Order: sequence, then C-alpha cells, then structure tokens
Amino acid sequence: MTTKGRLRRCFPGPAVAVDQDRLADPSFRKALAQLLAELDANTPEEAWPVVVKAHSRTPEIRDSLHPKFITEMLTGILRGIGQPVDAARIHKRTRDDVLWNDVLKPWRRSPLWLLLRVALQTSLRTDADDHHKRYKSFMIFFMTHILQHSLQASLPSDILFVMAAKISRRILKLGIGDEAPWMPYVHETIEAAHLELANRWRIIEQNPDPLGIQGAWNPSELSFYRDTRLTISTLRPYLAGIATREMTPSGHGSFTSGCHPRIKQRSSTFPQFQLLMADSVRLFLADLELWVQD
Repeated sequence: MTTKGRLRRCFPGPAVAVDQDRLADPSFRKALAQLLAELDANTPEEAWPVVVKAHSRTPEIRDSLHPKFITEMLTGILRGIGQPVDAARIHKRTRDDVLWNDVLKPWRRSPLWLLLRVALQTSLRTDADDHHKRYKSFMIFFMTHILQHSLQASLPSDILFVMAAKISRRILKLGIGDEAPWMPYVHETIEAAHLELANRWRIIEQNPDPLGIQGAWNPSELSFYRDTRLTISTLRPYLAGIATREMTPSGHGSFTSGCHPRIKQRSSTFPQFQLLMADSVRLFLADLELWVQD
C-alpha cells in the first residue's frame, strides 16, 4: 500500500512458530545459522535482477535484490517444521529514495536502520492502545542526543535547523507534556541549537563579506562615465555597407527556385510528410528530428 509517495509496509511479515524442542536441537540451530550466514555472505544468482547487454544476460548490480530466499524459501522451510501464527504487527511508511549521479552503484536508504527501528518498536511496545508511545518517546530522546553531539561537532547550520525542526515536530505530534523526566533535556538541547543558529546569523550580519571575496574591490575607483562610454568605431561602416552589398553568385549558397521545399522545423502542426520523400535523406531526417525536439 502506498500513501503519497511512501510505501506502507507491515512488520513482521510471515510469522512461524517453531516448537521449543526443535530449537533446542543443536543440529537444527547449526543448520539454520549456516543458512543465514551463507545467504548473508554469498548472494545467490537467482536473487539478482538480470539485464540484457550485448545480447547476453548479466546481473544488474545497480538494482535491489529479490528477498525470495528469506520470504519464500526460509519461510517455507520453517512452515514445514512449525505452524503459522498471527503476530501483532506494526506498519511503517518508507520511501525508496535512490541517489545516482556519476557513480557505479546508486545510494539507497539503509535497510539496517529500518531493521533497528522495527526491532525497537516491536520491543518497546506494551499494548495496542498506547500507539507505540514508548518507541516514539525513545526516538525523540535518541534524536536529541544526536543533536547534542552535532552541536559539539559544529555541523552546518542547515543540518542543525532540520534536526531541531524534526524533533519539535515529533514532540508536537506525540503531544508529550513537561511531566516526562527527560523533556527538560530535550528542551535545553533544542534551545541550544536555536541559540547557536542565532549566533551564527548574527556573525554573518555583522560581517558583510565573511568569505573575503570583496577585498580587492574599491568603490572609490568607480567611474560611471568611463565604464558606460562605448566606442564602436567599426559599426557605422558596417551598417553603411549593407545597402551596397551585391547578391551572392549562384552556386555559392544562394537560394534558387530549384531548391526542394522543406518542412517547418518549429511548428505546432504535423509536418507535410510528402516533403520528406527526397534525395537528401540526411537533411530531411535532421529537419524531422528538430521538429520532434521542438
């Protein structure tokens, strides 16, 4: 399910209950660990998407892998020795953002970060009526801790502003009051971020040239008369010679009545295709391509 550019995903997916005696079997645990380690170290060729290049099928390393060996194969094995259960699930809205510019492999959002958030949310959940308040409260505290370290590291102003705004938005959505014991720490950190941004802006206002790019510019040396007075000594003879020009002799680029009519390259109507049936194939092909481009 998608909501305005975000994919609404359910966690966990298929859930299977395995008997405790089976889990206590060392041979079962060893085989399960070896399977997971092998899938993590060596990706099977069947999981790679395939692209056809130069009449040959090659793995497309720039695309994401198919999770069928976990969602289908491993789940099928566990269903054979266990039974499906209806587990309490959560929903996460995720974006599949891809950054790809002058690189071999594109950048995608970290799946490990999504795994950690799902593990935290399912572990800190108490019941279905609190709307995961513990998890969201922990995320506010955790992001505040990151913001504090960002202030100590003097990160750029735009990053600090976005981090403080995101924390404030989470507090507003969750509706947490000041009764929480960790809220003063959050308020102090956000106030410190705003104070740091205000001090940086004050320094910029006091120094009109913070980068020193105007050091060599001396406004007292400006001369508007000298800078705006233009001398074009060769323009008048050129304009006077236009009226006395002679027609170009035939055969040197002149237009003659024998030229084949061509289509309008910039037109909002379809071209006359009968004009394209001529000997100059390359010329009329270029005309058609320019018409399509426009």
